Amino acid sequence: MKEDNINRNCKYTEEELAYEMPAEFDFSKMKEITSIKKQVSMRLDGDTLADLKRIAEYKRIGYQTIINSVLRDYVREELSHIS
Repeated sequence: MKEDNINRNCKYTEEELAYEMPAEFDFSKMKEITSIKKQVSMRLDGDTLADLKRIAEYKRIGYQTIINSVLRDYVREELSHIS
């Protein structure tokens, strides 16, 4: 997806991304994960994917890294209530 498409589809401005990003999504402190990655296919809403790509561009990391991190945090939190 070209940058102009990402900018047009993203509902957040650069200022909102910079100042309203929750602290738990601070990717600058992200540790390298050594687990084996599995390839999956999934369908995401177009606006959600565009937003993830915009955030990735702003943070200068891959959007799949963001998706993995968000899912990992969510799963850990949910499992803490089950276990």
